[in-house]
Amino acid sequence: MSLFFSFFIYGCQNDNTIDYKAYNQRFDFNDKQSFIKSFSEYLESLENQKSILSFNLIEFEDNCETDFQQILKTNQEESFIESNTEETWCFIDYINNNQENNERIYFLLSQSLLREINILNR
Repeated sequence: MSLFFSFFIYGCQNDNTIDYKAYNQRFDFNDKQSFIKSFSEYLESLENQKSILSFNLIEFEDNCETDFQQILKTNQEESFIESNTEETWCFIDYINNNQENNERIYFLLSQSLLREINILNR
């Protein structure tokens, strides 16, 4: 239920007032293993077992052929992750290596992944 509440709060906030850096502290975007570990720990803190199971079923890819720059240009980050959860790490890795202002994008990607694995949305 607290996962639903965080989505509700996010939906009610104006883009200009969101402290992306604060929200992003929940996750470690530096490397794949740290990201997976921090995301798992976050889900465990919410005690949402079904979301933990859904997350653990994702096989994150390391090498993707996707044109992430085009996805960013067309503002399709969220819908892309919701449809291609296995490419989440590739997208984050791309952001790590190619984007200077990445806090907003990290936030959008993590929120998209949370929505996709949240059993309450199904």
